[in-house]
Amino acid sequence: MRLENTSSQSPTRVVASIPYYSLYKNQMEYFNLEKFKFEGDAYTWQNRSDGSANVIEFVTAPNNPDGRLSEAILDGPNVKTIHDRAYYWPHFTPIPAPTDEDVMVFTLSKLTGIGVKYGLRTILP
Repeated sequence: MRLENTSSQSPTRVVASIPYYSLYKNQMEYFNLEKFKFEGDAYTWQNRSDGSANVIEFVTAPNNPDGRLSEAILDGPNVKTIHDRAYYWPHFTPIPAPTDEDVMVFTLSKLTGIGVKYGLRTILP
């Protein structure tokens, strides 16, 4: 699955529903990606008439801090969805069924606490 827009000069729009992980926007700016542009809240694009624009929607499910199992807001032939499953672990939220999406991102740092341990180790002598 190609995520960038190869048929147009305009960049692919990247959106996420609020509250979203703030690093989505920061990473777009940091890496200065010309083919992608962070456009903010997915709800603002929900009823747009421009169905020809390519869009990538990040879906954080379960969402932090509320633990809600979010669904994609946008739909259509030019919409690709990336499911951020960082908190998709039974000790964070009830998991009613297995997940089977086209593109999913997981991390073990939330499962094991490695991120916290590493962060404290680098701060404390």
